[in-house]
Amino acid sequence: MSVRFVKRPKPSENARGVYGIDVLQLTPKEADKVWFGVCRNKKKSIAICKSFLADYTRYARCKRLCIDGTGEQKQVPSVQSVVTIIAVWKHIVAQADAVVLAKRRDQDSNEDSDEGSEQWTLLGNRGKARGEVIQWIQSTLAQKFNLTCKQTFEKTEATTDDVLLILSTLWERAVDIPCDPRHRLAFHTLVLIGGIGFRPGTYENMLYQQVKLLVVRDPDTKQPRLVAEITINQNKLSANKIDKGADVVTFSATMVPCQIVCLVTFVAIQALHDDAFETEFSSFDELLQRPNLEDVDCIELRWKDGMQEKPIFPLKYHKFLELWNRRWLVAGNRNTLRPYALRIGGGNKIDGSLTSAI
Repeated sequence: MSVRFVKRPKPSENARGVYGIDVLQLTPKEADKVWFGVCRNKKKSIAICKSFLADYTRYARCKRLCIDGTGEQKQVPSVQSVVTIIAVWKHIVAQADAVVLAKRRDQDSNEDSDEGSEQWTLLGNRGKARGEVIQWIQSTLAQKFNLTCKQTFEKTEATTDDVLLILSTLWERAVDIPCDPRHRLAFHTLVLIGGIGFRPGTYENMLYQQVKLLVVRDPDTKQPRLVAEITINQNKLSANKIDKGADVVTFSATMVPCQIVCLVTFVAIQALHDDAFETEFSSFDELLQRPNLEDVDCIELRWKDGMQEKPIFPLKYHKFLELWNRRWLVAGNRNTLRPYALRIGGGNKIDGSLTSAI
């Protein structure tokens, strides 16, 4: 598999997909060499990257609904800000690092190469070429295509009422928001996690190994209760910052009387559906009744072998966004909030209340 440079994206395709025909008719092997050249700061390889980004900015289109009442859609440029094209570049680099360059690193490690496998990355302190292209985008490309350097949307927070409306509409108007039941459950759970104050990218494709489900003894009632311990990997760290282990945040959630906002309930339901537990359970009630706490106050309900690397809420971001927008349409809202509004609303309320602010 290789990350190819292509041009003239089709209007209907996603900005992170593969578009049209190859710019230079490169074979997969030749395309890989471009990334090797970028790692070595080769001008020709970097120029190919810049050429691709310029073509992408020029030809990328998306459909917008006309406001003349005809219901027709027109194609408009989808890249109008510097932030958009930088995001495209960062995604391509991340994909190249995870596929093409990772393979080269493994190869050099196995062959005990004198060059060192650590040179084959564009992330972290070795991302000189990556940063050079970003600077070029902010100056030359922005000027050439008149891209705005300002934020193109207003950061609006999602209130508690907004979150409750999102979740209730999802189920009460299920006929008008058709989707796979597993996707509906995952969407609901991810909205709850987003409402705590995390960025959307941090909880996409969350794995079972990031979630622990425990049965604990309530110190007041002495009755068993479920607790979920969830670890979130941060995806926006400051450059050149000393790593003090703060790139992950772990929080616990327990059962609450209002089921629609009970995160633990939805985690447990998903695990039951996936038959993920090492010990077989057939119902939610059985999770509370069968584990015998005896003389301990906490027991972890372990996942069975092979579940650790599987996604617990298998919902791609494009599908999440589709359900998100559909829900606002069905609810009759004139203004649609962005998913990031969940973080603004929830994060503003709890920022600073944890040892390590989210």
